[in-house]
Amino acid sequence: MFSVSQSLGSEDLARRVIAAFVLFVVLLLLSFAVGALILPTGAMSEIPFLSTLAFAGEESFASAVTKTLLINLFMTALIILANHCRVRDLNFGYLVIYANTVLMGLFAGTDSFAGGVSTFTLEGWLLFA
Repeated sequence: MFSVSQSLGSEDLARRVIAAFVLFVVLLLLSFAVGALILPTGAMSEIPFLSTLAFAGEESFASAVTKTLLINLFMTALIILANHCRVRDLNFGYLVIYANTVLMGLFAGTDSFAGGVSTFTLEGWLLFA
């Protein structure tokens, strides 16, 4: 029987990579479907994420680069620290990446991007083709 937690904690690297990719694709497609079919358009655009809170006002180029670097260092440290926590064979570092995958699918599914036309819609494909 195929078990995701056993495959993600396996010693075989190829099995871990395949299981991680399959779980990524399944979570991305499911969250995209939930966003596209159930949630209203733009539902995720007003949620206060760390990046939207950090870049709320007008910034100089150096300040924006510094804030971007600090946010990326924070997320990298979070993933590294989470990899040291385990429940049986499953690293918590996977959870950070998969939570980001679900958010990415919901953003794409609800079309909650900053611009008016998205490349994820038929209108965007016709415009940018």
